[in-house]
Amino acid sequence: MKCVLTLVCGVSVACAAAAMPIAVPINPVSPQPDATPIERWDGEPMLFRVLDDPAILGPRGPHDMRGGGWGFADPPRVLTEEESALRVAREIPEGGFPNTQMSSAPVGWNGGNEGGDGSRMINQPPDCGGGVWFSNNNSNNNPYIVFDDFVADGSQLTSVEFYGGMWDLNAWTGCGLTNLSSVGIEIWTIQGGGACGWQYASFVAAQSFPLASLNPAFHCKGAFGEDVYKFVANFSSGISLNNGQNYMITIYGTVSNANHPCVFGWSTSTVNNFNRAVSWDRTDGSYDRCGPDNAFTLNPSTGGTYCQKNDCNTTCWFSNAWHNMNPYIAADDWKPTASGPWTLVTFEGGGWNVSTNTPCGISGINSFLIELYTGGPSGSVCGWNVQSFIGSFTVPFSATNPTPTCVDIFGIQHYRFTVSVPAGFNVTAGTTYVLGIYALANNPNDPCIFCWGGSSGVIGFPSYSYNMTTAMQEVCHNTDLNYCVTVGKTCPVDCNGDTVVNSLDFICFLNLYVVQDPRADFNGDTVVNSLDFIAFLNAYVAGCP
Repeated sequence: MKCVLTLVCGVSVACAAAAMPIAVPINPVSPQPDATPIERWDGEPMLFRVLDDPAILGPRGPHDMRGGGWGFADPPRVLTEEESALRVAREIPEGGFPNTQMSSAPVGWNGGNEGGDGSRMINQPPDCGGGVWFSNNNSNNNPYIVFDDFVADGSQLTSVEFYGGMWDLNAWTGCGLTNLSSVGIEIWTIQGGGACGWQYASFVAAQSFPLASLNPAFHCKGAFGEDVYKFVANFSSGISLNNGQNYMITIYGTVSNANHPCVFGWSTSTVNNFNRAVSWDRTDGSYDRCGPDNAFTLNPSTGGTYCQKNDCNTTCWFSNAWHNMNPYIAADDWKPTASGPWTLVTFEGGGWNVSTNTPCGISGINSFLIELYTGGPSGSVCGWNVQSFIGSFTVPFSATNPTPTCVDIFGIQHYRFTVSVPAGFNVTAGTTYVLGIYALANNPNDPCIFCWGGSSGVIGFPSYSYNMTTAMQEVCHNTDLNYCVTVGKTCPVDCNGDTVVNSLDFICFLNLYVVQDPRADFNGDTVVNSLDFIAFLNAYVAGCP
């Protein structure tokens, strides 16, 4: 690990080993709450502390640690590079193609990076008011195939959810799906160049999906009156992608009748990430239209889940409340994709000894304090701040089911912590919320402290470290923090929230039922009794779809 030069109280200090956060002794600012079972804790909001004395900037130090088959008669078919739509030469039909640009966005549109679902495996929801971009590999009435891009998070690509519909170029009206035979999806690496600043480079994988296998479902009426459908494509095997690498995805329709004016259009999205989407003319290989990004989600989750995945190739950030060895707690922002009760949060991190500058375990963690606020722009150090306190709760370390995940670049063993959120935390889709997660130690003088794992890049506002001694946002992170938050439960009998229904869920519910925990009110009548037990048992036997 690389040595850095830091400024501490105006004095230059050269470190001798790793670029680690400086351990700043502080006095506890308030008593630590007991590690009671999960419940709301209405104590002092940590990010709203008001000091009795004016804030005085103390030693900060470098807070980061960076050194330097298929059940279909006509199944989806894996395509070779030679069969790629980008490799098949097309001729211009007699009379040429009509100028068919069906989008409310102007040519040369240049949108900003507004963020996706928070992970590198992107989520770009459809914009029903934004139109579509034609993308067809065999139509004699339209020459375009559309590209968009994403940055992989290292997980395998297993499925794509996308949106689009059909449009009659002669009648200039929406048409049904009857002329859509199949849809092709291709993944390529990208390089610079092209009219829009990027183009495809090397072939990764491709597959053709018969219409029936995509389970099209009506989603909305588009900006031009066309029917917009949601399609889900499941690859026959996972596609391995490199963490942090930029890839191109193209989705194009194959029409049954190449001369029919009814062609496929890929819907635009409400957000834009990385490079602008590109329309590629398959007759001459030119990139002549740059437009808004298109609507697609890679490996979509079920229900209202928002994830910022752990990146063990980046730094982690100290977040420990009432600790004498480090003054910082950390927070990050998120926007739920669904409204309802916040029910589950997972996060990852490990331990670092600030005295020896070496990895350590997590046995010294007594519990976690988790807070929720609303947030938004402000004049703060990091450009944003918390706005209103919604609530907080503590969870014992033993209740978080610590599970080893990865070892990061500093040798820290990371663990995933899974926490069921108590009742009373209701969120609204599209609203910005602030999540704070802080470890509470058995011994506030223990130099082995919790380090919350970082995620890839920054989505929305940058995460930050808050100094409990100065009551200020002192460190703005260049990477977000990792977590997954779930709004509502996709399966009501998944009592422990691990996404698997088994005997552990039965035991989980039984334990809640025995102590008359409000979470055992399975039938929602506000009373915990035998009717809840029977309702849970029936649902447990039936299982989840």
